[in-house]
Amino acid sequence: MKSLKCFLIVCCLSCLMGCALRSYKIPTGLSAHTQPPGTGIAIISTGAKESSISFARNLVISGTNSEKAIASLPMDNALLKSHFPDHSGFVHVIPLKQGVYDISLVILNDYYVAKNPYPLPIFEIKAGETVYLGEVFLSSGKADSIYEINNQADRDLALVEAANPDLNKSDVTIRVIKP
Repeated sequence: MKSLKCFLIVCCLSCLMGCALRSYKIPTGLSAHTQPPGTGIAIISTGAKESSISFARNLVISGTNSEKAIASLPMDNALLKSHFPDHSGFVHVIPLKQGVYDISLVILNDYYVAKNPYPLPIFEIKAGETVYLGEVFLSSGKADSIYEINNQADRDLALVEAANPDLNKSDVTIRVIKP
């Protein structure tokens, strides 16, 4: 009887965990022609070897002359369903005004203070441009994880194009940011 009770508890918890995963969708209806004047589209993917709860990170985009975050993009959040079968990760499509932007990594745990902030390079968006910036990938789900920037344009743009048929892959400028 005790083993049946344990089995039922494990089954219930498994069902609840499955329900807890939220879907993170790629925005639809985007194309260079539907953007307001003076804006462009940035495409960037984020990922990690493994997902994390305690040290989940977001990639934060802000203007170089502003401390205000424009976008906060999940990287390795265990509560979100990954876009990729082999690792935790997401593809992001962000309309941005023409300008220069900073990106940084932020650990979502309020009780952890990073000894070294994770500064990343800057990038530029031009009006009417759709640009692929690369994949920012974390080596692990641990707080001291190291990032690398990879060109996964074929993989990422196929997902973006599937969600946005009017956004033609051939119109995308590949400009992978450099660390």
